[in-house]
Amino acid sequence: MPVDKAVVFLQNHDTQHQCGISYRDGSVFRVANVWMLAQPYGYPSVLSSYAFDCPAGNSMGPPSDANGNTNAVTCAASLETATIGQWVCEHRDPMIAGMVRFRRVVAGTDINHWWDNGANAIAFSRGAKGFVAISRESATVTATVATGMPPGTYCDILTGGLIGGGQPAPAPLSS
Repeated sequence: MPVDKAVVFLQNHDTQHQCGISYRDGSVFRVANVWMLAQPYGYPSVLSSYAFDCPAGNSMGPPSDANGNTNAVTCAASLETATIGQWVCEHRDPMIAGMVRFRRVVAGTDINHWWDNGANAIAFSRGAKGFVAISRESATVTATVATGMPPGTYCDILTGGLIGGGQPAPAPLSS
């Protein structure tokens, strides 16, 4: 599919109600969104939904009052604290929202400086505008990788911390 014609997503209303990947998967769901939003391919769609019991409640409609009117949106404090019948608001999760900002900043750039450890850790740049490191390893991964970024101090948009930049830039990769 041509990049300008593709819509990419992890879940939509149909797949979520088939009990596929969702907010219930916590950090795995966040990492999957980081990956999707870090890619230059397609137009990403992040579903914002409500909590329901899966599979028993997968035909449940949105949070509603006794008359069937959809309730005003009041979001759970986090993906992990969403309770059945409450709005989850995945788009407001700090990591997902941070990656939406990242995608806007790196728009128009390609993937460069690919690195992986041959297992569960990867890193790559988006031109000279951004850098992504993802790890699902059980222990901290430490590596020296070329970032393609000019020397400097950068903000880790997922945690709010600061990272020394430049090329090459040693940085621990964490899940």
